[in-house]
Amino acid sequence: MGELSEMKSEKPSNPEAAEDTDHESDSGLETALDAFIKHPKRHKRGASTEYDKGYKKPENILTIISIILTASAVIFSGVAAIYAIGAYNAAESQAKSEGVAATEAQRQSIIAQEALVDENRPWIKVTITPSDVTWFPWGTAGMSPGLLLKNVGHSPALGVRAGAWAYVAGTKQDMLQFQIEKCASLKKTPIPQSQYGVTLFPGDDTDASHVGLGLLGFEIDPSQAPLRNKDGYGFYIIGCADYMFGSPPQHYQTFVAYEVWRVQSRTGLTKGLTGEFPQGASVPVSDIIIDPTYAGNYAN
Repeated sequence: MGELSEMKSEKPSNPEAAEDTDHESDSGLETALDAFIKHPKRHKRGASTEYDKGYKKPENILTIISIILTASAVIFSGVAAIYAIGAYNAAESQAKSEGVAATEAQRQSIIAQEALVDENRPWIKVTITPSDVTWFPWGTAGMSPGLLLKNVGHSPALGVRAGAWAYVAGTKQDMLQFQIEKCASLKKTPIPQSQYGVTLFPGDDTDASHVGLGLLGFEIDPSQAPLRNKDGYGFYIIGCADYMFGSPPQHYQTFVAYEVWRVQSRTGLTKGLTGEFPQGASVPVSDIIIDPTYAGNYAN
């Protein structure tokens, strides 16, 4: 009891000081309540100030994760699309390259086959020699040139035929077109029975009489050339050989063209030549020279 009495008696002897203490306690409580109301997060039990500053609600974290996953999916899709486009372009480029390579290989194969055929097929060489030019009373001239055929290839030539014609200078038709038409006609003409067995083996030669042509000759008609000199005329000898080779047999032809010159004068070894032949006069072969032209001599 004495101790209890002593504890109770320890009240401040100064009433004003006691009132000040109570007032300070009340003010501190009001301040704490006010701070709690304004900043509730800072006064959670067991939470520090640094933690409160970085605190986020759980739903915000899920949203961020969802955004990250969506962005990753978009990026992955873009990368996959870029890869797919690259793969497509690479495949297309490869296909084009393979197509070009296949086309080139096919072209090279054709060239090789053609070269093989050309190496082993027959080739007919045509050589023409002139003859006299004879003038006829009805206003035309004629020539019977010699025509030699030789197989300079590596296989037999079948169904060999040949032809020669005069092309009068100054006609409206082109010389090469004239030659093409004449040789096409020769190819289309049925082979006579007497020529069925005509074959030229490699290295063999023959003249026109041995291929069923007999005496080869043609007529020269100056009236065909309205642009010519009225006192004379000039002409070319156009010829070709037609033959067959292969299985099935295919036609091949050799074309020749010669310009015909007349010796107009002689001075020692020098000869004066002219392309004009006098109308109404014959010309001996000794005064005739033929020269291959730049055009019209080829083979297929």
